[in-house]
Amino acid sequence: MTEQELLALYEQRDERAILETEAEYSRYLAKVASSVLSSQEDVEECLNDTWLRAWNSIPPEKPQYFRAYLSRIVKNLALSLFRKQHAEKRCNETFQLALDELDEDILPAVESTEEAVDRNRLSACIDRFLETLPKKQRILFVRRYFYTDSIKELALRQGMSESAVKVSLHRIRKNLELVLREEEFL
Repeated sequence: MTEQELLALYEQRDERAILETEAEYSRYLAKVASSVLSSQEDVEECLNDTWLRAWNSIPPEKPQYFRAYLSRIVKNLALSLFRKQHAEKRCNETFQLALDELDEDILPAVESTEEAVDRNRLSACIDRFLETLPKKQRILFVRRYFYTDSIKELALRQGMSESAVKVSLHRIRKNLELVLREEEFL
């Protein structure tokens, strides 16, 4: 079933939309959620909450890219659950390492109200930055900081040494830091 057909089911408030969405996207979205969460039960909870959020938001939302829309929902749910677990001193080590790398070079220590309001502008800035990167570097960045692949996984996937991956990611973060400074995010 195409994305447009699925969205039409949501528009018609046809409950088959949830079943079809689950059949089509659960495997992919489980990978997204499991990149943040270590428990299969937590991943399942995020998936179920994703189906509910999609049902409750479409309509009025009309996502242009349904898969990306669902990815954003499940990623945000997983991050919220991760923060709760992290506060309880339980977390996915790989994910925490990826966050720590970004914290060291880029992310501000405390998010102010103004920064929260500028989140969309920041997202657009990062998107523009990623579009300037060669494909291999863009893949490294997205796989590390969205999917939270380990350095070892990235090295195997890209046919690089682990040290080359680390150096590439460091350079990308430094370049992103320069762009964010120019745009006055830092």
